[in-house]
Amino acid sequence: MAIEIREELCISDVALQQELWEMYDETFRAVNIATPCRQHCYKEEFLEAMQDSDFQKFLLCVNEKPGGIGLITNNLEKVPWINISFFLKQFPALLSRNLLYYLMGISVRTGLAKRALGSRLLKEMICSLPEDGAVAFDYSERANRAIPMFAERALPKSIKGSIMDSQIYSIYRWGDSSG
Repeated sequence: MAIEIREELCISDVALQQELWEMYDETFRAVNIATPCRQHCYKEEFLEAMQDSDFQKFLLCVNEKPGGIGLITNNLEKVPWINISFFLKQFPALLSRNLLYYLMGISVRTGLAKRALGSRLLKEMICSLPEDGAVAFDYSERANRAIPMFAERALPKSIKGSIMDSQIYSIYRWGDSSG
């Protein structure tokens, strides 16, 4: 199996965009119905990111065919589900030097060795970042408990991770509200 990871700033081929979207959406489909936490880009956001050079796209090719994609950006204003004010207050030096990146997702095609190829893709993405940079990401602890271990095993650099916050989603019911 020939594996190649290419960094792309712009993916303008509409058929490739659609193929990558379908793979990305399939990766997150089960998680998105298992948690109220938003776990991925909506289709319009994903397709815009494919053509936006503020997003680094890491295309995983297996036998010269798309097998995965990773998205990362250091323009945090383009990550729709995070609070930019928090990052500006907590990490002003990193942001002012464009050294804080946000990992928006990794997707590997169903049928491939997801854990091994996802780890390889993540490692390639992190190795492309500046030595004095940092990467942030979010995940649903309930739906993806293994994400921190996966990240720590995949990352080649001497890293120190910490949880920035957590969010609890609650529902209160009354009457006949079982549905």
